[in-house]
Amino acid sequence: MMIKWYGDVVNELKPSSVDSFDNNVSFLTFNYDRSFEHYLFLSIKNSYEEIKDVKQCAEIVSSIPIIHLHGQIGKLPWQSNDGSGRQYSESFEEIKYIRKTLSRNVEYLGSTLAKARHYIVNISKQIKIIHEKELDSDDEFQKAKILLNNAENIYFLGFGYHDVNLKRLNISQISPISPKIKRNIDGTSYGIGAAKRKHINSVTNGRINLPEKNYKIIEFLKERVLFE
Repeated sequence: MMIKWYGDVVNELKPSSVDSFDNNVSFLTFNYDRSFEHYLFLSIKNSYEEIKDVKQCAEIVSSIPIIHLHGQIGKLPWQSNDGSGRQYSESFEEIKYIRKTLSRNVEYLGSTLAKARHYIVNISKQIKIIHEKELDSDDEFQKAKILLNNAENIYFLGFGYHDVNLKRLNISQISPISPKIKRNIDGTSYGIGAAKRKHINSVTNGRINLPEKNYKIIEFLKERVLFE
């Protein structure tokens, strides 16, 4: 599933030359899917003639932190060194194979089921259900908090501002950059009413600056985000 705003963000990240690829940006997501890194990889690979192979492109993309706080549905092939990576697809390919072979060769169906089981088990190990008591020991959340506290600008895109997620990221405790410089924390607010805004403000101690206008993500990026 490719999202329209991916192109806007990725185009801003890409320098004129691959040699000057040095982005001071990170991405945190609660989603399991890998569509953003897949898009980022293909976009970079197809943008620079200097990139000769998958390994070189993978090294560039891997230098940009993309943290899946609740895990992901498998590593992409270029993210895996042991051959366990799974090709990107909008649907679970193995299910398609099973449906096609139900009325065909039983032996082939058996091998397909075994393959599907292998992927399902492997993917299940990479999806996390985080309980409150485990947050202090979860590596991904700890990395996320460090990134947030070191960021000059923080943008929430399409975020639901659920109380649990806001508390887990410790948004209310993010301090200013300095006594005189306030950290910029901004986010989309499409479809969020006055009561919800007030609640978000209370939960985060007023840390997030939600625009009055109900921007969708693409509008928000154009009007509120300064890419430098």
